[in-house]
Amino acid sequence: MTALVAAILPFALASLTRPIGQATVPLALGLPFLLALPQPWLIPSWYAIALHVADVLLLLNLAAVIVTIVWLVRRRVWKWPARGAASLGLVLITVPPGGLVPNVVSPGAGLIAAQVGSSNTFGTTLINLTIDGTDASCAGVDRTAGIAFANIGDKTYDTFGGTIQQVVVRNQYGCGTSDGIIADNSFITVTANVIHDIAANGINQIGGNSNTNNNTLQICNVSGIVLSGVTGATVNANVLSNNQYGIRLDSPNNVTVSNNTLGPWVGTAIYVVNGLNTGITGNKIKSSWAGIWLTASAGAIVRLNNINRTAIFALGHTFSAGANTFTNNTITESRFGIYAYNPAAVTVADAMVPNTFLSVKQTTTADPWVPE
Repeated sequence: MTALVAAILPFALASLTRPIGQATVPLALGLPFLLALPQPWLIPSWYAIALHVADVLLLLNLAAVIVTIVWLVRRRVWKWPARGAASLGLVLITVPPGGLVPNVVSPGAGLIAAQVGSSNTFGTTLINLTIDGTDASCAGVDRTAGIAFANIGDKTYDTFGGTIQQVVVRNQYGCGTSDGIIADNSFITVTANVIHDIAANGINQIGGNSNTNNNTLQICNVSGIVLSGVTGATVNANVLSNNQYGIRLDSPNNVTVSNNTLGPWVGTAIYVVNGLNTGITGNKIKSSWAGIWLTASAGAIVRLNNINRTAIFALGHTFSAGANTFTNNTITESRFGIYAYNPAAVTVADAMVPNTFLSVKQTTTADPWVPE
């Protein structure tokens, strides 16, 4: 009987991972132990019945072991260590010894050598990774990138064709045009990432649509976030500093930029070229060269922004296409409050009041480049 208990014990311990095992193991181990006691302690008429009970309990243990094995296989427990490491952000992707190779063709950016690339699919999800581009070379391509997406999802996916979440992208200097994340004709969500030390743009979206929110971007030599030819995108609650442009929009259509924190050490915090119906609201800008600058744009709403300590001007609208609204913004400590240069007449004039100016040397100028 002692041998029987020893044989059952490993299976019983495994069975404890399942409720059925938790119910049967105490009985399975306890009763056989009692049966192993000296027979004078037992009533002889019980003994034969007890042996049958022990056999039944052994079968229950074996069944519990089988259930446990099936449960472990179905959940692929051999992958748990990697998943645990990923949940702690311990998965590090570096440049391979042979260097980067071209792996993504972008309609708008050309051939890209990316550390992580995905194209012509949907549902691509990257989460809890660290992507380090140290020692990357130009690889004979148009640009390199930490992450490159091309043709991920389509309009029917809105911004759910792919996801980049809780990823650190850093040290992307393989080419002068190296980006942290580049997405071309993709419909994705980019959220809660940290991106820093980038040769060109932290996040570069070309066409498609995106929800870019709650990211932190630092030391991007061109733009923290740049969107080109994008319709309906949102750029919300990001934190950007040490970038030539904080957020740049080229030919955007119905794009919303809201509740972002920009600065210090940003050249132009928010810059919009050829925009249509751009919403810029609730952003906080500090210690930049210029605050919010729109050129050749129409139908923009710029309101409720707080702009502090700009070196040249806080609000700029040049070559206006008309119907822009700049109201209820608070401007503190700037050489010029508003830079307005619009030589051509427009059908619907821009609305420029009311705004609040505190410690501003000159409220409005048509030439901010005049020496002090």
